[in-house]
Amino acid sequence: MLVILLTLFSIIFLIFLIILIIYLNLRKYNVLKYEKYKLENNENAFTYKNILKCLGGIQNIKKVDENKIYLLSTSLVNKNKLKYFKFKYTLSDEFIILEIKGFNIKLFYKKLNNQLSDEII
Repeated sequence: MLVILLTLFSIIFLIFLIILIIYLNLRKYNVLKYEKYKLENNENAFTYKNILKCLGGIQNIKKVDENKIYLLSTSLVNKNKLKYFKFKYTLSDEFIILEIKGFNIKLFYKKLNNQLSDEII
């Protein structure tokens, strides 16, 4: 009885040990993959830097209101990339209004406004 119990515990211990080794190897692989291919380096990632690049850069932006971004030139806006990021936008002669489902665009406006005020100072 004791031998059977010990063999069962040893088998369970070996299974958990194998699972732990597999988990640690996969985690190491994911960490290395993230360090090598960061989201900041990916042009198709939905990041602040890439959205700003779609709008023509920080140099193209005059000011930010509550839901409007006033632009120097609307021709610098990359409309295809905005569609790729699934933005719904309204583009007029001097401003753009961005809308997206499932993302708080007010935080983007706030960060953009803070960056513009830092650029002015």
